[in-house]
Amino acid sequence: MTPSQFLLLPISFVYGLIIRTRNLFYDLGILNSKGYDLPIICVGNLTHGGTGKTPHVQFIAELLKENKTVAVLMRGYKRNTSGFLLINENTPYTDSGDEAKQHKQMNKDLIVALDEDRRNGIEQLQACTPNLDCIIMDDGFQHRRVKPGFSIVLRDYHELKSNNFVAPAGTLREPLSGSKRADVIIVSKCPPNLSKNEKHMLTKQLNSTENQAIYFTQVVYDDITSYNLSDTIANISDYNIVLFTGIGNAAPLVEHLKLNAKSVLHVDFNDHHNFNANDLKNIKNKFDAIDSNKKIMLTTQKDLCRLSQDILTEMNIYFIPIFIKFHNESSAEFIEQISNFVSKPTN
Repeated sequence: MTPSQFLLLPISFVYGLIIRTRNLFYDLGILNSKGYDLPIICVGNLTHGGTGKTPHVQFIAELLKENKTVAVLMRGYKRNTSGFLLINENTPYTDSGDEAKQHKQMNKDLIVALDEDRRNGIEQLQACTPNLDCIIMDDGFQHRRVKPGFSIVLRDYHELKSNNFVAPAGTLREPLSGSKRADVIIVSKCPPNLSKNEKHMLTKQLNSTENQAIYFTQVVYDDITSYNLSDTIANISDYNIVLFTGIGNAAPLVEHLKLNAKSVLHVDFNDHHNFNANDLKNIKNKFDAIDSNKKIMLTTQKDLCRLSQDILTEMNIYFIPIFIKFHNESSAEFIEQISNFVSKPTN
């Protein structure tokens, strides 16, 4: 524990007490949590970002959209708009937020809607999409005014291995006991060689209930791709990479690149950072300083959404697509659990 964390502990204690009381009021029915006839899946976490919600939501959306009409509902963090908004491919990220824009870019057929008030968002989606079969609430676990039919909580593998506190001393949005509301706990960003013994130890540490299913997933990196999809690089062993990111936790990506590329220079920014002219100039200067023909500027799909077409063209920026993989073929069990929930009759 750092000295600053120690000083903030009293505030975290008070904040945690407030959150526990709020959750208790919802659990007792003193505060109203509304359920819906429509199947609603909530994907969230206990920490402030960095657990990999977006690829997990995409996994579920891809699974269901083959036979169902699916919408993703989210807040639209750091957008300039407010209220309900149904976004399309041409919606600027300033109006939608980068994560919503990323969902739409990754899956053009997916319905993506925004609303700070999830109740209003659900009702608006039902009104404008009469054939809607399912809503996935991205980052709605703490939005207790909605009672989802199925809840998934993500816990970062690396975060489980360190002590954490409720904000502001730590990154937790609510006490760890909040995970007991979930139907499924997914330990994300696991190493590919996670042993059975370590899984057992982590499962025990999660202190889950009898009815909760626990899964372990890892991030899989696809071939590095140019922003306009015209070029891919499968083998980066000879490449010098200038990586710039504004995401919650870039450490796994940096580790992956360092294991595979000739060299990696990481320029790190805060999550959801809006890149300005000075930022881009600094990145370009670092890139130009590398004396090699085998070099690329690289970022993430999420960061790509916050860069203009002119910048992408001028700087010839590449990105690295990611997807998730379940350990030990357990994806079949997860898929069955999700499919059964969406297919069962609603009250």
